[in-house]
Amino acid sequence: MPAPKNIIPRLSLVQNKKTKIWSVSYTNPKNGLTYRRSTGTRIKVEAQQAAHALAAELTGLKPSSANYKIGELLAAYRASKDVVATTDDLAIKKLTEYFGAFRPEQLGQGAWKAYRRWRTAQPRTHAAAKHSPGTISDSTAVRELNVFRAAIRWAQSSPHWTGIAHVRVEIKDAPQTARTQFLTKEDARRLVDGCVEPHQRLFVLIALATAARHQAILDLRWDRVTWPQGTPEPAYGDREFNTVPVSEAIPGVKWGEIAKDMRIVDFTKSTMKGPIHLDLGADVGRKKKPIAVIHPSNARLYQALRDAYKARTTDYVIEYKKAGVGSKIERVDLSDAYRRAGLKRPKAPQHILKHTAISWMMQEGREVAKIAALTRTSIATIEKVYGHLAPKHFIETIGNLLTID
Repeated sequence: MPAPKNIIPRLSLVQNKKTKIWSVSYTNPKNGLTYRRSTGTRIKVEAQQAAHALAAELTGLKPSSANYKIGELLAAYRASKDVVATTDDLAIKKLTEYFGAFRPEQLGQGAWKAYRRWRTAQPRTHAAAKHSPGTISDSTAVRELNVFRAAIRWAQSSPHWTGIAHVRVEIKDAPQTARTQFLTKEDARRLVDGCVEPHQRLFVLIALATAARHQAILDLRWDRVTWPQGTPEPAYGDREFNTVPVSEAIPGVKWGEIAKDMRIVDFTKSTMKGPIHLDLGADVGRKKKPIAVIHPSNARLYQALRDAYKARTTDYVIEYKKAGVGSKIERVDLSDAYRRAGLKRPKAPQHILKHTAISWMMQEGREVAKIAALTRTSIATIEKVYGHLAPKHFIETIGNLLTID
């Protein structure tokens, strides 16, 4: 028979107007009665930690025999890392705020649920909040608990941290994330066509061709773009393009006399020579940045880069004229582009393009090691997140190799 689930009461902090001491008010779900317990402190952060510890105590967990608090463990874990990503730093800060006063034996399945509930009630405070206000997503809370899991496993490998061996950070009903989403090639074409601003279109084309992250593309400068044959200024001229009458390029349309002499570039027969290299910068922590090679066969992006260079007013490849000449933009908003394309706006409208690029490579049967090298993503991540997209014949081949007659 499965163990009964812990009942976690709803808690709230109340401050005495006269003494300024915080108390925890909670309703016992078993009898419906409301209780109040003093925290003995006038500092709200300490009162919050006491409230979190009380929540764990009320689930029926026994007091810990370990002589340390989880906040100390998290601080030691943070100090043990040479490089910590910004997102992990924020996760450790929030985990310490919630679990800092906990003892090891107060951790259990009820604690993970309570953390997710507490975190998703907090407002978004980072830069994207002004574009998309609201509360912290459950995906963020789950990612932070994954950081906690790593810290717990680190502590379990050391004899210094006693009383922690029983702890397992188990996340049930984790939400679907952008990692499980990607665009089809038809969706991507519609999205590019839905980008009315040149900077939007160029951003999407680069993201789909390089699998680079949003910020890495925004940080890309023209001095890190290497043109064919080392020429900093791309040469323009009719000799580099094959042109055809517009009536041949787009048949089935009555163009009339006005378009009789109009010609457009036939990108399917482009004679442009040599690839363009994009150096997306140095790695930052776990954020790896590739050096991408754009071949002339990717004619739409190849030409978009040349056009952007010719019209540049800043040192950055992605620029938005309406933001002011010479200024760097901080974010590419694609909401309107998705709407014009008739596509539902994904949870991560920019980052989904990275997952789309890798998903396409997996579907085409590219070697995992090559995909990892091209996109600067670990082989373990490629296999874990995108492995299910491998072609059926690839999976069958593996199955045949591993079959024992």
